[in-house]
Amino acid sequence: MTSRTIVIAAGGTGGHFFPAEALAEALVARGHHIVLMTDARAGKRANGVFAHNPQYVLRGAGVAGRGPIRALRAGITLLGSAWKARAILRTIQPDAVVGFGGYPSIPPLLGARLLGRKHPALIIHEGNAVLGKANAVLSRFADVIATSFPTVAKLPMGARTVLTGMPVRPAIAALAGEPWSAPAQDISLLVWGGSLGARIFSQVVPAAIARLPAELRARINLTQQARADDVDAVRQAYADMGVKARVEPFLNDVPALLRAAHLVIGRAGGSSVAEITTAGRPCVLVPLPLPPLTSRQKTPAP
Repeated sequence: MTSRTIVIAAGGTGGHFFPAEALAEALVARGHHIVLMTDARAGKRANGVFAHNPQYVLRGAGVAGRGPIRALRAGITLLGSAWKARAILRTIQPDAVVGFGGYPSIPPLLGARLLGRKHPALIIHEGNAVLGKANAVLSRFADVIATSFPTVAKLPMGARTVLTGMPVRPAIAALAGEPWSAPAQDISLLVWGGSLGARIFSQVVPAAIARLPAELRARINLTQQARADDVDAVRQAYADMGVKARVEPFLNDVPALLRAAHLVIGRAGGSSVAEITTAGRPCVLVPLPLPPLTSRQKTPAP
C-alpha cells in the first residue's frame, strides 16, 4: 500500500477535535503520515497521536455572532492564516487535507485551495445533522463531504457526499459491548456540555439536583464539565447541597468516566451522540435551538 501524507485540520472544541484524533489513529495504523494544522485555542498536542507528528498552529477567529467590525477583523485573520497555510502546504505537498469543521479548519482548507489546480484532495467531515457555519463556507469548494448522518440539512445543491459515520477514539470504541449495571449505592452522573452547552448545564443541572430528596443527593457522585468562569460557582452550589462533585473546564479522562457512568447528561452533538451510544450508556441529550430548516438533502449510501 502506498503511504500518503494527510493534513488534518482541527481545533477548537472536543466535538471537532476528537473525531480528527480518531481518524489520525486509523491513518497512522495503516502506515500513512499525518500532519496537524490547528489553532492557538487547541495549541500543539503534547499527548496522543499528534504529539509524535508534525504540528502547525495558525491564527484563527470565529466570525458568527460578532459585530461587523469584529467580523471583518476575524475574516482578515482567517485570510492571513490561509496564506500561511498555503506556504506550509506547498512545502509538505500532502495528498489530502481533511477538515473537521469549526473556524480552525478554514485556513488549511482555504490555503490548499489557493494552491490552484494542483491542490491536494479537499475533504471536510460534518459530524452533525445540520451543516455547520464553517463547513458551509468550505463545502463550496471541497471535493467531498463526509457525513455522520444519512440526512444532513443545509448542504449545497450538487455537493458530493459520502456517508462515513463519526470517527470514534479507540479508547471509546473499546467500551462497546461492556455491560451497564444499575447503581447499588453511589450513582455516577456525568454531565458534559461542550463549548456551546456547558453554560446552560451549569445553571439547570445544579438546580435540578437541589430538588432531589436529601437521601438521594447523598448517593450522587457527579462529574461535570463547565466553562472556566463558571467552575467556582458550580462547585460551590454542589458543596452547599452536600453533593460529591468534580467540576472541571475540560475532562481529559472521558473513556474512564463513560465506563463508570450510570447516566450521562450532555449536548446532542454528533461526537457526543456517537461516543455515548458506542459506550451504551443511558443518557439525556439536549439539542441546541436551531432556526427552521429550509432544505434537506439525503446523502447517498457509501
